[in-house]
Amino acid sequence: MDSCARTGALDVFISLGTDDVVMLAPDQPAVVGKDAVREFYRGSYGTFTIDMRHAPIETHAVGDLVVSRGDGRGTLMPKAGGQPMAFDNKYVMLFRRQADGSLKVWRVAFNSNVPPTPPPAAPKR
Repeated sequence: MDSCARTGALDVFISLGTDDVVMLAPDQPAVVGKDAVREFYRGSYGTFTIDMRHAPIETHAVGDLVVSRGDGRGTLMPKAGGQPMAFDNKYVMLFRRQADGSLKVWRVAFNSNVPPTPPPAAPKR
């Protein structure tokens, strides 16, 4: 997955998921199915050079499912120029074993490890 992001290989990235993949991104409705995931990432892959590293913290296999929890960190570098934007996320991924024995991403949820910046205080009257 990380090498797909670094090289901009969106189609390869999409091929790593099941047809019924579900992605739960922060502040977004569920993204359901490969086509929807492709559309979700098309803008990011087109707009940014992505340097991402996933670091699993724990992984467990239960039957045909593998559950992985970890951190995903990196930077988004605007292709049009500008300052890189760092991100520091946590994730849970569920992989489902396929008929050929391979594992594909079936469900994924992620959000930031960095608390949001609170809004400015209202002026005193």
